[in-house]
Amino acid sequence: MSALLIGDRSGLLERHTQLLYETGTAHLIAISGLHIGLIAAFGYLISKFAWSLTIIGMNFCPSRVVASILSMLCASWYAALSGFSLPTQRALLMVLLAAIFINCNRRVNRTSLLAYSLMVVLMFNPLVTLSAGFWMSYIAMVMILLALSSNILLHNGSMQFARIQIFMFAGLLPVSIYIFNQSSFVSFIANSVAIPMLGSIVLPVLFLALIFFFH
Repeated sequence: MSALLIGDRSGLLERHTQLLYETGTAHLIAISGLHIGLIAAFGYLISKFAWSLTIIGMNFCPSRVVASILSMLCASWYAALSGFSLPTQRALLMVLLAAIFINCNRRVNRTSLLAYSLMVVLMFNPLVTLSAGFWMSYIAMVMILLALSSNILLHNGSMQFARIQIFMFAGLLPVSIYIFNQSSFVSFIANSVAIPMLGSIVLPVLFLALIFFFH
């Protein structure tokens, strides 16, 4: 639970860590875009629903604006738990920019969001380009965008997810071999099972457990 919620791997045994690297799922035990996105989405939906129930609040400020602000506060608080690691910075910046674009009634361009987040990260820490995490994080995002912008339209969500996984595997494989001198050839299958389960079941349940724990 600590590894999945706050990226604390101190409780993991060496065989657990080795298994995660062998299956290409080590990224799941670090606070990343998946975690930040879920927290921001939960914060947005819950706060928008709660604000829409108040007549005075609706007359004072649109629920969309309030929900965007509160979702950013939730995402920022959660990002702080990871010490604002690089994947967390990238995800937080993209969520912030998306919220600004939406509230300004401007069309959200995924490529622009990634480019702006890259610009801000490099402005504050140009030496981050020397880290493996920088290249892995942004190359993964580029491959996701390429998969989503493919000319072949897939209306089936499962097929769309499978295509994203294939693109990420193909893009990160040479990078992993070059940087780490190793790669996992079963990561496609492992992530195809682990990511949906983590995003739809495991993390939401753990987030609820965390709320009740502090309560």
